[in-house]
This record gives sequence, C-alpha cells and structure tokens, in this order.
Amino acid sequence: MCLLEKGVVIITGAAGNLGAAVARAARAGGARTALVDRDRGRLAQVHPEIAESPEHLLAAVDLGRLADVEAFVAEVEVRLGAPTGLVNVVGGYRGDDPIESSDWSSWEDMFATNVRPTLQCSRAVLPRMKAQGKGSIVNVASLAALTADPGGGAYAGAKAAVLRLTEALAAETKAGGVRVNAVLPGTLATPQNRAWMSPEQAAAAVDLAALADVVVFFLSDASRAVTGSALKVTGKL
Repeated sequence: MCLLEKGVVIITGAAGNLGAAVARAARAGGARTALVDRDRGRLAQVHPEIAESPEHLLAAVDLGRLADVEAFVAEVEVRLGAPTGLVNVVGGYRGDDPIESSDWSSWEDMFATNVRPTLQCSRAVLPRMKAQGKGSIVNVASLAALTADPGGGAYAGAKAAVLRLTEALAAETKAGGVRVNAVLPGTLATPQNRAWMSPEQAAAAVDLAALADVVVFFLSDASRAVTGSALKVTGKL
C-alpha cells in the first residue's frame, strides 16, 4: 500500500536500528527519503540499495547546528522536493545515573542528544511545510517520558521534554495544516537489547518493523485527523 506516495520524508538517526526500519517502511510506502546520520559511509552500508539513487538522499549533518540543518533541508528541497514528513528518531540513552550522585553534565548531555536535534530539525522543516499547507512531524519519545526508572532521571527528563515539544508544536502549527505527533515505545527488540534479554523478554519487546508501521501511519493521510497525540507502543508487555 503506497501510503506515502509522492511524499518526501526526512529521517534522522537513519543508520541506527529504528531509523533504518523507519526508512525501509517509508520507502515501502512510496516515499522519497532523505536519511541523516553522523556518518554518510555508515548510512551507505545500512542502505546500499539507495546509496546512489536520485530518488533518495544520504547525508551526514550536525543536527545540533541549526544552520547546518537548514542547509540540508534546502538541499532536500532542491534534490527531492519540499519535505512532507520528518521523523525525529535520533537520540540516546543514559541510565544507572542516580540524581544524588549525578551532575548537570548528565542532564545536559541527554537534552543535547534527544531534544536539541528534534527542535532544530522541526524548526528547519516548518516554513516549507507551512508553505505547502501540509506536513507531518513524528517524534520518537519513550515510555520513560511518562514514568522514570531509578537512575534514568536525565533520560526521562529529556524524553518528557520531547513530548512537551510535540504538544507545543502541534498547537502552534495546527491551523497551518501541519501535524505533530509522538510515539512512546517501550524496550525495543534491537540486537543490542536481545543480547541481555531473556527469551521471554525478547518475545515481548517492541518489534522494530511494527513500530515503523506506526510511524508511517502518522506520516500518512490516514492519520490526517490526528495531531498532538502521544501513542504508547509497548509490544506485548
């Protein structure tokens, strides 16, 4: 089913497990994709089938620098067309860091990794989406945005900020035809996580392809009546 036919979707963190799954699902849905990560060579290894395709774009971009992000989005518009979708996947986890013994650098690192790229990329695409009168931004938060585990305060705080950012952006852009939603996955069934999981835990974890399908739903017109939502994606837990 071509849910994203003729769409142009930017996906950050596209060399990672979830980013790669989202990129594959977006392409299967008919979208042209612009994939971003820290290393273009790594992107080409993960996505060899589109490394030289004129219908797709691979790029290494410093997502913490707004000027670099804006230059990339301008290139996407020239090469593929104005972006109709953005998936903010890039992020990172830090746990085992009790608040009593942590310092501000732990929190600063989590906000720089999880919040700043989401904010910068959203700011860069919004003028183009508003000019079209349509667009969909999907932010990857976490169940931790709702409930923090011991030692995970900095990560939970950053993901909670992503959730609040989602709500604020949705409220600010709704009248202009742009939708902003978030997914809140539980533990993902990545190879790294499976290495420490029991068979029962692995079977209950969130399947990457299934989560990617949820993201594609939010990108597509099938969710045209939905904005400002935060959807829990918990697998079988």
